[in-house]
Amino acid sequence: MELRKKRELERRREEILKERANVSEQREETLRKLREAIAAKKAAMLQKKQAASEAYGGSSDGGARKEGAEE
Repeated sequence: MELRKKRELERRREEILKERANVSEQREETLRKLREAIAAKKAAMLQKKQAASEAYGGSSDGGARKEGAEE
């Protein structure tokens, strides 16, 4: 009887470890995708900002805000 309990507990423990590993793997994949999406958006924003800067005379103010500008 004790041996059966121990085997069942060990089997359950292994299942839990596999579940945790799977969840961790999924979390890492999601984080990787989010980081890639953020990097792509930043690159697009930078490119858009540079294009706008060139279109308006190539201002080299480094993106400084004008006085009184609201966000």
